Amino acid sequence: MRMSAREVSIFLQDQTVYAVDPNTKQHVGHVTYIRDGTCYAVMDGGHESEGQWGLSSSGYWTRYVSFRGGKRHAFFLERRELR
Repeated sequence: MRMSAREVSIFLQDQTVYAVDPNTKQHVGHVTYIRDGTCYAVMDGGHESEGQWGLSSSGYWTRYVSFRGGKRHAFFLERRELR
């Protein structure tokens, strides 16, 4: 089940999380989400980029200075049950 915008905010704010390629499911780096809307990505190859993040009705978005062509990209998070 997808997380609400409020749940995403609580989960991401002031946290560093793993970045995973959605196609391969491989770890590609980590991202730190700051409460003021700033985010910092550090990729496994050493590339770093500062950006912005925010909430949307269906999840959250990011836009980086030198990553993904500076374009805004939308994402969602899903809750997973531990077994």
